[in-house]
Amino acid sequence: MAFKYRYQKLLDLKISEESSKKLEIAQVSSKLAEEMNKLKEILDKKQNFLQEYRQKVSGTIDLPYTIDCSYFMRMIRDIQRRQQQIIYSLETELEGLRRELLDIIKEKKKHEKLREKDYQHYLYESSRIAEKLVDDLVSYKNAVKM
Repeated sequence: MAFKYRYQKLLDLKISEESSKKLEIAQVSSKLAEEMNKLKEILDKKQNFLQEYRQKVSGTIDLPYTIDCSYFMRMIRDIQRRQQQIIYSLETELEGLRRELLDIIKEKKKHEKLREKDYQHYLYESSRIAEKLVDDLVSYKNAVKM
């Protein structure tokens, strides 16, 4: 009689859920890294533009150029805010996925402990049955000798 854990399918399901959640976390993490790089590029463009603006208006003030620059800076700030919102939502999603993964891991560990307990019980019962067979065999041999 071989050991068979009665909730093995549930344990297998938890294992597959864990691996799929890890894959999902990896995908969201890579997307988050991409969005962070985009934000860095936006900030670099903003910084470069500010440096150019300061150089051009260091001596004289060109009103049409200043108005255009002001409009451009507002656009960059809006783009930066949108990018920060995207990053915030991805970070929130990532945190939620990590919590879900922790819950799945806890469930999996619980089932693994139950499986180990059942296996220890199986080993105990198997050894008890084997001892009983040996005792019965010895009793039978002693009864036949008489």
